[in-house]
Amino acid sequence: MCVTLPRLRCLELDDEDEDEAEDAPTREHVFVFAPPRCGPLRVGIYFGRLDGWGNELIQCMIVDLAYQPADRILERGEVIVVPADNVGLLRVIESSGMFRRSEGRDQ
Repeated sequence: MCVTLPRLRCLELDDEDEDEAEDAPTREHVFVFAPPRCGPLRVGIYFGRLDGWGNELIQCMIVDLAYQPADRILERGEVIVVPADNVGLLRVIESSGMFRRSEGRDQ
């Protein structure tokens, strides 16, 4: 008995395909720190930490500067650009109510 397998397409990328992948822009979300009138003038953002396997050890969070250290400090009107693949930071920023979306980096 003879069994033949269907011909498989090569999965390696050609050089042209690699160049196109490098030129593709990464999607970003732009936010402006705009807290409510009675809100804080400055906040800190503590970025999440991952272990070697990609498991989340510490969640991303917005912190009070008087009590916790921060990876980034934002003042009212400051712009923050978040890559689309950073889902944890996007979730925190959108749920906080202290940021508004902006169309681009110029604003």
